Order: sequence, then structure tokens, then C-alpha cells
Amino acid sequence: MFSRLVQSFSRSRRDSDESSSNPFAIESTPAPSAISRALFLPEILENIGWHLDQASLLQGTLVSRNWRQTLIPVLWYLVEIHAKDWPDLFDEPLFTSLARNVRLVRTLSLTDLTETPSSESLPATSPDDSKFMTAVTRILQLNGCATLRSLTLRQKHKAISQGFIKTNQLSQLVSLTRLSLGVMDNSFGTFRVEQIVDTCPLLEYLHVECSPSSVIWAPSGESDSTTVVHGPRPRLLLKKLEVLGLQWSSQSFLEFISRCPDLTSLTLAGQSKALWDWTVATVEGLARACPRLYRFHIDPRYGSYFAENLLVRILILSPNLTTFNIPHCDFGQDAFEVLKERIGQIEELNVAYTRKPGMSNAQLVELMCAAHNLRRLNASGISLDPWHFNIHQTHATNSLLEMPWACQRLQVLIIGFATLHANTRLCKTIYSNLSQLTDLEQIRILPNHLPISFQAGLGELEKLRRLEHFDAHGTDDQDISREVVQWMGTVWPRLRVLRIFFKGNQHAADNGYQRVKQWLQQIDRDDVHLQVY
Repeated sequence: MFSRLVQSFSRSRRDSDESSSNPFAIESTPAPSAISRALFLPEILENIGWHLDQASLLQGTLVSRNWRQTLIPVLWYLVEIHAKDWPDLFDEPLFTSLARNVRLVRTLSLTDLTETPSSESLPATSPDDSKFMTAVTRILQLNGCATLRSLTLRQKHKAISQGFIKTNQLSQLVSLTRLSLGVMDNSFGTFRVEQIVDTCPLLEYLHVECSPSSVIWAPSGESDSTTVVHGPRPRLLLKKLEVLGLQWSSQSFLEFISRCPDLTSLTLAGQSKALWDWTVATVEGLARACPRLYRFHIDPRYGSYFAENLLVRILILSPNLTTFNIPHCDFGQDAFEVLKERIGQIEELNVAYTRKPGMSNAQLVELMCAAHNLRRLNASGISLDPWHFNIHQTHATNSLLEMPWACQRLQVLIIGFATLHANTRLCKTIYSNLSQLTDLEQIRILPNHLPISFQAGLGELEKLRRLEHFDAHGTDDQDISREVVQWMGTVWPRLRVLRIFFKGNQHAADNGYQRVKQWLQQIDRDDVHLQVY
């Protein structure tokens, strides 16, 4: 499409030049088309530019001087530098170009998502970390970074030191409104969060992820800074806060959150086997300080405990909640009763691996029968009895089986079913019920639960035309067939991710991958990202 626009514009320019040099050719030269005339307008050209990729934008800057002036700010608005680009970043021509245009950059992302063997033990710093830190430091020291609004610094498998994020460097980013950092090493404490927001007062979004070895927060010895702040602390503009891998004490959390009256989204994930010292007073303080809170995500991780009475108070005191994610939390009858009263307004629910005793399959179905607005459901760890999975109204009364499942707007479903490969009738019931959820974009069925075959009723899912991600372990009695794979690629035009299981060892999985990839190529679906296990 963009190539046609360029050709049309170039042809219009050529015709215009010919008509100006040959007055006798005016009558024979057609007037520029509406598209060509529109492309003379900077506003329209800029709007088109926001929908183009980097290569097309670069091509557009070579069309004319006017196009270059309009598209250069769009081209440099977002800069993403990955690990493979580290060597090029230190080449003077490239770095000089970045330095010359850094004032146009509004979103900067430096990431190293290189895969690393899970068995490899990595130190806090390494040569790769040194390159990463050098690249970050060199860029942030450039004149013109003051206009930067969004900054992402992330390494996937290596914990990076917080030392390179100097306060004097962050203080130059006076326009920064979004900051994402991870994975930080174990010298990063929650007091660093306070230092960051104090240094960047315009921040509205902050994401910090720390390595599992990060220090556990203690009420005493919280900060390595000797600076003592007297009087009230300034109000913060934070609207979305995500802190992962740090343990935040109740007192310190309340002091911080009291400065964030505009907070609407809160995500906290602690450390495994860490102690949460939160009390009802902590939750009440959160509700008073952040009356606009509508998204709440708390994850105490394995071996830690987040008491049920705290969840009850959060539900009661936060009337605007639309997202309620409580994986690994204590969940009993009291929490269920309050959640059932509020489920009609919930759009995202995560009750994965709740405990003491945890959400039952009957409770989950009862919630689903009233969840009219639910878009996302993660019920990992709950094996849902197929007889409870019923969305059709029946004539019988006074039974959970007869209640219709209300969440017809569901887009993401992560759930488990009882092992059904020996009962074809129940499998067909499951597939029939799933087929009614026509807004589904992602289905993840937990391992060894549901056979993926036409005999089991897979054909019922033909109605799911919006499906983009299908993840089903299937059963270990037979591998997925070519007919099934090619059927998926044909009836699900939006399918982008397919995860399937092959029984046996890694060699069997590799062979299965090659077979399925070939089957997808036969129907021209190379765009499907295939994962096998």
C-alpha cells in the first residue's frame, strides 16, 4: 500500500514538472489524483506515517524534502534497540545519527531477551551486562533526552545492577511519564522505588521487576541513604504501579501509597516463602489513599500467605474494582460470598492456585453464571467438572447444572477439565459449550485433560473466528493429526500461536514440530508461531 502511495506521489510530481516546463502539455496532462493531492498535506501524511513500519517510514523520507520533514519525527518517535544491536550501537555513524535526532525520540526501549539455558547460574553482572549498562549510560547522557517520555530497560535472564541508573541521569529526564526496569539485581530495595518517583515527579506508570534473589524487605534498615526528609512528602502523579519480586512492608507501603491519590492500577508480587505483614489497617489505608483504584493484582507467590480477610476488605472497600487477580492467595467461603456479590462488574479474574481451601469448581461455575462482563479468566489449578460446565438453559430447577454460564464476552480462558479421553460424550459437551463463547481470542487447556480430535467434538469450535492463541496439551494416547492442524489453520484466520503436545522424548517433539510446520506450510500458514512440548 505504501509503495503505491509513493509511486502515485512521484508520478504526480513528474507530471507537474513536465507541465510546468511545457505549457502546451497542460491540456494533455491529467490532474493529480485525490490521493496525490492529499499527500501534499502534512497532517494527512503524518497520520499515515503512524501506521507504517520503520522500513516504510525510512523509504518515505527519501521521496521529497516535505515528506522528510513530516516523517522524520514519526520515524524517531519510537526507538527499540535489542541485544543483537549492541555492536552497531557503538559504531560512530549510527550513534551520531541517534545523537542528532535524540530530541525527537519520545519512547526508548533497550532490551536483551536472549534465551539462556535455565540450568546456567548467572552472576549479578557479566560482560553482556557491561555492554548493556554502557549503552544505557551513553544514551542517557546525550543532550536532548529531556524530551523522553517513555523508557524501558530490560534484560530477560540476567539481573542487572541498579547502580547504572544514577539519580543525576534520571533527573535529566524531566518529561518522563513511563518507566519500566527489569530484571534488577538483589541490591535493589523498595527504597529505590521511592527514589525513582521523587527524581521523576511526572511519572504516571512505573514497572520494576527484581530477580528472585532480591533482598527481602525489612522494616528496619530500609534505605542505604542518609538523607532525612522532614515534613510532608510531595504528591505523586502515579496512576499505574507494578512492583514484582520485592517484599513491601506494611508501614513503608502505606507511607508511599498515601502520596498516590490518582492510582488506578496496583500490581504487587512478593517473593516465595516471604512473610507478608499486611493487616486490615493496611488495606483500609490503601482504600482511603487510592479511591480510584479499579485494578488490583496481588501475588504472594509459592510458600507465602496473603490472608483471606484482607481480600474480603479489599472487595468491600474498593467499589470501582473491575480487575481482581489473586493467584496463590488464601480463598475461603467468606471471600467467595463477597466476590459473588461483585462479580457482575468484574472484567478480569485470576483465581489460579488459590488455597486454604481455595476456590472449588462449583464456586467457579456459580461465579460464571453471574459474570456478565468477564473478559479474562485464569482458573489454573481448578479442574472443572464437565457437568458443571453448562451454558445452556434447561427445564430443571434448583440445580447448579441448570444455570446458564453468563460470561459470553469472555476473550481469554485458562482452565482445566477432568480427564475425558475415555468419555466422548462429555468431550463433545465441553466443545459445544466452548463454541458458544464466540469472542474468545485465547484458549489454554491445562495438560492431559482434553483430546484434540474431531471424534471428541473439536469441529464445534469452528465458530471461534477470532481465536488467535490455541494451547491444548491434549491426551497422551494419540498425536495430533494433519487433518486437525490444517483444519485449525483454515477455520481460524486470526490464529497466530499454536501450542501442542507430542508424547515421548525431545526427539519425538522435534520430529512433531517439523511435521506440523510442514502441514501449516501446505495451507500457506507460515505466519502461525508453533510451539511443541
